[in-house]
Formats: sequence, structure tokens, C-alpha cells
Amino acid sequence: MLRLSIFLSGLLVTPVADTVWWHTDGGSVTRRSDQSAQTCTLTIENNEGRFAFVWDRTLPAHIMAAQPRWRFAADQSTTAAMRIGNVWLGNGNGTPNMTAIAGRSALMIVPDQPFDNLLSSADEIVIRTPDTQFGILLMREKMTPLVAALRKCRASLGFRNSAP
Repeated sequence: MLRLSIFLSGLLVTPVADTVWWHTDGGSVTRRSDQSAQTCTLTIENNEGRFAFVWDRTLPAHIMAAQPRWRFAADQSTTAAMRIGNVWLGNGNGTPNMTAIAGRSALMIVPDQPFDNLLSSADEIVIRTPDTQFGILLMREKMTPLVAALRKCRASLGFRNSAP
């Protein structure tokens, strides 16, 4: 748990951006590869905040949501529900049911199911806690090349990609 908290704090301060595989208005795919990390990150953002979907060599795949107006206590644990398209992760129904670790203005969840295949057909991403909700509408013409770049990035690091 402490390792995830330290990792989350580092991501909130240090942007993951060594190699940009694809960039469009509102989204990007980046690869970071150094002695301490090998990651592929899909970031979706708007004026209100961002979602980062991260595949890391040393940690489970995880999702971060950040919004500047959020104020959480560092290392606070809460519950969250996450929807990608019309699928609630964790077999949820919109009621916060997954553990989320908080940073000052961000939440991180580690879903117990693959979620990369949901991104290609999603029209919206939403995270909900007992106290707040944040979502971003997605445009298919932007998501298709982002997901394609994500698959190439992940393949370059030896990650197995889910079926489209």
C-alpha cells in the first residue's frame, strides 16, 4: 500500500512523458522507459481534469483520475465507482464499490479486470466517489488512434493486449 502511495504521489508531481506515441487535442499515449520504470500511459483530459490509464512493469494496471479542485488527504482511502463506456468496473452499478487511494487532488484505483478493450468503444469515462463525480465525454475519431497507439506502446514493452 505504501509503495502505491509513493508511486501515486510521484505521478502527480512528475509527468510521464519520455516518448509520445500519439497526441491529439484531449488525449495522448506516452511511454516511459528508464532504470526505475517501464510504463505506457493513455491520458484523456479536458479543462476540468484528466484520467490516466497506466500499464507498468512493476505494478498492476491502474487508473488515475485528477481534478485540481479536489482536496483529499494524502494516502486517504475511499471508495469509487468507475465507468468506461457503459461498463461499470468491478461488476458495479454506479455505487462506489472499489477501493481508491487518494493524493491531494487525485484518486487511483486498481481494477480487478482488464479495461483496455473497453476504451476503444467508450463514449464516456466517469468516476464517482461518495462525495464527488467527474467524467469526460470521448470522441470515437480521437479514441481510435489513441487506442491503436496504446496497443503498439504496450506491445513494445511486452504487454499482452486484449482483443478489440
